[in-house]
Amino acid sequence: MNTREKILSLDQARAAAAGIPVTAFVTHLEVLRADHIRALEAAAADSAPGKLFLVLTDPPSPLVALEDRAEVAAGLRMVDYVVPAAAGREPALDAIRPRRIIEDEEEDCGRTRRLIEHVRSRCAQ
Repeated sequence: MNTREKILSLDQARAAAAGIPVTAFVTHLEVLRADHIRALEAAAADSAPGKLFLVLTDPPSPLVALEDRAEVAAGLRMVDYVVPAAAGREPALDAIRPRRIIEDEEEDCGRTRRLIEHVRSRCAQ
């Protein structure tokens, strides 16, 4: 499958989720890190035989455009579908009606903040 075909609108996501068990992984995915990969691999294993939908939301001050993060996420083999949620998580979750929601937004903000602090401390040396 072409990775861009994994990026779905709300209507496409609704159709793709119909009749199957869905796990939603909700995150900002600002800076892809090994923590994300481990969590997504675990989520994908737990979602079988269903599908793993990555719901991408915007943090308060995005570093990377939502569309760019969606392209990166679509390239991850363990992610079945990516739903960019510019209007927030609720419309996306309503569309796919997941049986399980894994919330990563707050943790992702923390990881990004720590990375920024680390880079600033290295630059100050």
